[in-house]
Amino acid sequence: MATTAPFRLLRSSIIAGSSLCLASAAHTAAGGTLPEPLIFTAMIALTLLASTLVSRWKLGPVSILGILALSQLSLHQCFEWFAFSPMTGASSTPHQHQHGSALVELPAMLPAHSAHSADSAGLGMLLAHVIATIIVGLMVARGESVLWALGDWLRPLLRLLVPAVLPVPRQPAAASAPTERAKPQRFLRAARWRGPPSTGLSLIF
Repeated sequence: MATTAPFRLLRSSIIAGSSLCLASAAHTAAGGTLPEPLIFTAMIALTLLASTLVSRWKLGPVSILGILALSQLSLHQCFEWFAFSPMTGASSTPHQHQHGSALVELPAMLPAHSAHSADSAGLGMLLAHVIATIIVGLMVARGESVLWALGDWLRPLLRLLVPAVLPVPRQPAAASAPTERAKPQRFLRAARWRGPPSTGLSLIF
């Protein structure tokens, strides 16, 4: 028998909030900017919708880590597409992407020591982000198991609160008045004369 997933809104909100916080923190720590509020709100709604769909099932640690990792990649790519520029007050354009690519190529013209330091810093930031994702994923998985256990414990109590539907008793048929049976007509006329036969008849017999 299929079991209804408990606390779906709470569980999906935890997964969506963890994904958005990790992606936003990593993106801003790397020097990126978040999209404008309207686009960011739409991303929140889409992330919550996806989390609600996957919260139909009981998620284990591996599933939650996979969901968080996939959401990090998707949100980071969306942040790159709709990055908000504080100087111009608009989203990034292809022209700005060309300048961005030129800035990316700039470390190639720097000395080898500076490039090595930048690579080490980027690798350290990536490692820190992976560790943070694993820690948050394990915490979310622990909360997932606690909420499922709480739902299993509350389910019998909720059934007791539901009023039981009792069957309606059948109304007995109205008893008819007993009919008196007609007395037989025989023996109604009693013999007028009772006793021994008369003397004349006895002499004949």
